Amino acid sequence: MAAQDIITISAILFMGGIFLFAAFYMTNQVFDKFGTLSEFNSSVATMKVITGTKESTSMFDYILLGVFIAFAMGTLVTSWYVRISPALIFAYILVGIIIIIVAGPLSNAWTSYSTSAVFGATRLSFPITDHILSNLPKYILVIFILDMLALFAKPSRAQDYG
Repeated sequence: MAAQDIITISAILFMGGIFLFAAFYMTNQVFDKFGTLSEFNSSVATMKVITGTKESTSMFDYILLGVFIAFAMGTLVTSWYVRISPALIFAYILVGIIIIIVAGPLSNAWTSYSTSAVFGATRLSFPITDHILSNLPKYILVIFILDMLALFAKPSRAQDYG
């Protein structure tokens, strides 16, 4: 059911955002310390590895954007191909409201986590993730409405219901 997909989207975006944010922060902290040690920064190959790793971790923001788009599109495609009785629209709306209410605290948790003083300027490296997770209930609402349209507004076939 598409409502379960929306729950999955919320949870994976939140956990993925936290994980990638922490991994980016940790990687930068470690490699900044390595850059100050003469044992590590004396080699050109080592500096290339450090630079390459920092460049690849700067793409973490786009990874979460890709995951978000893939889940949203997957949910819409699934909703289009699933046949469901129109009598279940009220249950679907109820589940959707509960999911949107749960997305609110996830959004607040992200904001308090990403704005903590420990992370400093790390948040500036994640503008897309910050926007998506700070506005998670709004994005979930949009996906929910599009899923409802795909589930309940598509043309029905007589053989689907008897």
